[in-house]
Amino acid sequence: MSQKPPIKYGEVTMEELMMTRYEKDTSAAAVVFVDYGETTFQYDQNQGFFLQFERLRRIKILSKEGLDYGNISIPLYQDGNASEKLMGFKAVTFNLENQKIVESKIKSDAVFHEKLDANTDLKKVILPNVKVGSVIDLSYSIRSEFIFNFQDWEFQNFIPTVWSEY
Repeated sequence: MSQKPPIKYGEVTMEELMMTRYEKDTSAAAVVFVDYGETTFQYDQNQGFFLQFERLRRIKILSKEGLDYGNISIPLYQDGNASEKLMGFKAVTFNLENQKIVESKIKSDAVFHEKLDANTDLKKVILPNVKVGSVIDLSYSIRSEFIFNFQDWEFQNFIPTVWSEY
């Protein structure tokens, strides 16, 4: 058994919302507070073995250059009639307005589907109300019958990552 995620989806702190820059990289446009992923093998009596990937991610937008981190793309592999399934997708944008935490949840018209290539589809999501100072939470799982196809993982990216665990 692995450890539990270091955060809970949807439970942001005032400290996270009030943060205006990341001290370890003051030029950062955004910072990933947490990127937590877990893949497990599961078994279904009708379909056999499959991979279950779960991800929880929290990002802080620090400048206008970081606003693009409010646009999420999730690749889903497919081959023939079989394809990975995105399940339980949740995303919310948090902002601090008049010293109160305001949540903006995604709407169905903000979710798009794009064909990347013969074997990859992209599920794209534009989060609402993303602005400088926003904190973004997202959570989802991918069910894959392609037990060879573990999800890609980057421990560091173009923006600093405080906690990354897979």
